[in-house]
Amino acid sequence: MTGNCSGKCSHGHYSYKCEKECPSCYDCNKTTGDCTACRNRHYGPMCEYKCPEHCMVGCYISGKCYVCNEGYWGTYCNLTCPSPHCRNGCERYTGNCTSWGCYSGFWGNECNRTCPQNCGYPDGNGYCHQPHGTCQTCKSGYSGSRCTKRCNYEKCSLCQFDVTTCYNCLDGWHGGHCDKKCPSHCSTKSCLQHTGKCRKCQNGFYGPYCDGICRTTCDTCSDAFTCDTCKPGFHGENCQQSCENNCKICYRDGKCKTCKNEYFGVGCSCRISECSNITNDVCTECKNSIGWYPFRNGCCPCSEHCINNYYGPLCNQTGCINGCAQKYYGDLCIDSCSDNCAKGNFSTCNNETGLCEKGCKHGWHLPRCDFNCSLYFPNCKECYEYTDRNNENPRATCHICESGYYSAFLTSFCKPCENCIDDECDGAIGFCTKGCRQGWYARRARYLCENYCSENCADRICDGIGGACINGCVLGFYGKQCETACPMECFNATCKNSTGDCTFGCNSGFYGFRCNSSCESRCGQYGCNQENGHCKGTNSSFILCLALYLVSFD
Repeated sequence: MTGNCSGKCSHGHYSYKCEKECPSCYDCNKTTGDCTACRNRHYGPMCEYKCPEHCMVGCYISGKCYVCNEGYWGTYCNLTCPSPHCRNGCERYTGNCTSWGCYSGFWGNECNRTCPQNCGYPDGNGYCHQPHGTCQTCKSGYSGSRCTKRCNYEKCSLCQFDVTTCYNCLDGWHGGHCDKKCPSHCSTKSCLQHTGKCRKCQNGFYGPYCDGICRTTCDTCSDAFTCDTCKPGFHGENCQQSCENNCKICYRDGKCKTCKNEYFGVGCSCRISECSNITNDVCTECKNSIGWYPFRNGCCPCSEHCINNYYGPLCNQTGCINGCAQKYYGDLCIDSCSDNCAKGNFSTCNNETGLCEKGCKHGWHLPRCDFNCSLYFPNCKECYEYTDRNNENPRATCHICESGYYSAFLTSFCKPCENCIDDECDGAIGFCTKGCRQGWYARRARYLCENYCSENCADRICDGIGGACINGCVLGFYGKQCETACPMECFNATCKNSTGDCTFGCNSGFYGFRCNSSCESRCGQYGCNQENGHCKGTNSSFILCLALYLVSFD
């Protein structure tokens, strides 16, 4: 037995018996004691040297950095990145910025070249592709790979790489050339580009172009006869009824939401002026102590449904002193069972809460059956109820509308079917069940027919789904929806509807299927072959013959 360790030593020890401590090392060679791992950002055989200044988290025993601080590169992180515009620093062993790319506004291997001035700027600076400097998107009104071309149309904000095709208009304009003004009563400055339809109308107007005027008592409406919401001070199916005298704003069913000045409480029946004594903004005594009781900073009348004992006050702050008259419930005896509770064997509602125990009659909703579907959502055929996540605060909204209407996605109000054959559409989401009227199309199946056929479609006729032109394009355009202008270099600006290839060849000086290549200047007045670009009027055989002919005279 020698007492020597046959395996490795524990960290920080060496020798055959592992009894010696490594000199200022975290770990060392078992035989020689040379350091193999150092502490506190040091390196060397005895960890006697500090790691290079710009090593981020220390270095190997050889002095090479694990990782460099941002802005430095090289084996020992002693070289400065060539550009401050490298994202997250430059590549460790080359100094290039190819690993993480450049900050917005710069491009190139070293991020030392500036993006074209009209590149789009999602985060404040023009943004372009790092390898070749082409723009990812352009500023409003510019086009081309480097955004050097102006869009053909003054009010166009996005024309991408084809300056003749506008994809977005400036606010307030629409149309394929962005040369038409949006309707004046859209709720926002912008409208749908291809149709000019408003996304939403200003209050008091209706219709796709918001050119219809609602009734004078309607705040918003779906058509000339249907009020969606009433102006303050009105209620009823067509907002034709005024709120009660002391009510400033009421719900659709007439119940008061906001009282006029001085009035408050249920039904706006409480009055500040009925209080005879106020202490610390709280009423303590009413002028009439028999039929009124103090509440907040005023007084409220006792309910006419309190039982009268003729010997004292009818009520106080907690309610009717002698109880409620028959069919009424609640502390204040102002509530009665709804006439719209479903009939049961006994009482139609709970005499403490007023909740309808057998449910509601058809068309009425919520626990007390006081929400009428067709009143709050005119032209609605079927409402459904829902609650919040805690199964509280029950509400109702329109699910399916009557024939000729559909439930609008954002408001649930029933809007007239849009551009449908025979005005028939699905009552829930509005797609036309018989298809779109001529001149209109839906972007996809089961979508609304809310898009015009392109004005470049021949006879303005297109497929009802997708909008592809059925009879081809008008002169000068091509594509499925005839959305792209034929190349200007085509003779008579005429091209094939499906491909865009020039129909009658090219204007002088150009060649190719789309005439997008220029003849060489040496072709002179004869131009070039419109298929292959070879110069017209001269060829190698002619030149050879001419040369031989001239030589024969020597």
